[in-house]
Amino acid sequence: GEIVADGVYSYRIYSKDRAGNEGEATMRGIIVDTNKPSVSLNIYRKFFSPNGDGIQDSIKLNPIVNTEALVSCSVEVMNRQGKVVRNIKLDARNIDAVLFDGKNDSGKVLEEGTYYGSLRAEYNNGYVATATSPYFIVDVTPPKANVKSEVKLFSPDGDGKLDSVSFLQEGSADSWKGKIFEIASNGKKTGKELISIDFTSSLPKNIVWSGLDDAGVLLKDGRYGYMLEGVDEAGNRGVSNIAIVELNTEKADIILQSDVNIFSPNNDGVKDFLTLFPIVRSKTPIESYKLTISNEGDGSIVNIKEGEGAPPTRVVWRAIGDGELSEESKVPANASYCKDGFYRATLEVELENKQKASSVVANIEIDTTYPSIKLSSQYLLFSTNKESRRSSIPIMQQSSNEEVWHGAIK
Repeated sequence: GEIVADGVYSYRIYSKDRAGNEGEATMRGIIVDTNKPSVSLNIYRKFFSPNGDGIQDSIKLNPIVNTEALVSCSVEVMNRQGKVVRNIKLDARNIDAVLFDGKNDSGKVLEEGTYYGSLRAEYNNGYVATATSPYFIVDVTPPKANVKSEVKLFSPDGDGKLDSVSFLQEGSADSWKGKIFEIASNGKKTGKELISIDFTSSLPKNIVWSGLDDAGVLLKDGRYGYMLEGVDEAGNRGVSNIAIVELNTEKADIILQSDVNIFSPNNDGVKDFLTLFPIVRSKTPIESYKLTISNEGDGSIVNIKEGEGAPPTRVVWRAIGDGELSEESKVPANASYCKDGFYRATLEVELENKQKASSVVANIEIDTTYPSIKLSSQYLLFSTNKESRRSSIPIMQQSSNEEVWHGAIK
């Protein structure tokens, strides 16, 4: 009752009847073959992207098959539900690796998802060997990411203000590389990357940049852009948007000038007000300004004007101590005038890069006291004759301290 060993056998039949007649027949070449070859189907990567970009567009299925006594062989590609989407016939005489292009039998690229290969090998003894490959994934979706800068401008000059910029970033769980480029006037990146940072598959929520290149050298003032470049396991490549920031270390440069140093706000139409002229020479936009008028004697502030952006090009002060400094020369109702004395005007500005500067006009004098003078003489009658004992008239004068006095005899 045991199975005979594999080999070639013959079958003979013999018969003899009662009359002594004999007969026989023989069948030769009977082969007993109980061999059941094992097969396997391997893959060399798990992900591929059949999108025609030349990067991981196909996947290699490698059948391991004993070709002795092999009658036919095929590989079927199936989806996760077991539906056949592609049937590939193999040459039984020469089994080679299959380069699967990710398309179905109609030549259409498969939908994204998980698939596997099924190998079927049939031998001449009727035995059919099968094997399945590990799962592989069709993925044609590129990595996605987004970046933005917390500030539009930073000034890495070591003053503790805006010395660095933080780029916020988020992206898919793929391999990412952060890059910083110089930005041209047209808003596009130019030149080679100045900084390159490998994040692999762990993308931090933000990175901080202090304006240095890969060699640790501070870059020149200008506009720079940060972006992410990513690649997934299927070879799909994606890039983020570009976050543009300005590196600006320019120092603030301002001048405050006045048209006069002394004025008399007495509404007589002559030097009734002082005009201040803020002159900004920095190219960087001004974030805020403050113009202060203070008493030079006790330092008390008598008026102030402040605001966002650049200061006015012209500011008028009529010695008013409790009103808003204005670009106009009109006197507001119920104005309270400052007393006579010396004052100073101080202009302070802060640029968008947090650089600060100030300029002062000192020794501004308010003088509303009219000039006064007293004249006297010991006598009013005199003679120009040589014999006269009063050939001239002495004139004594006592006056207030003024810049110029004009004397005339009429």
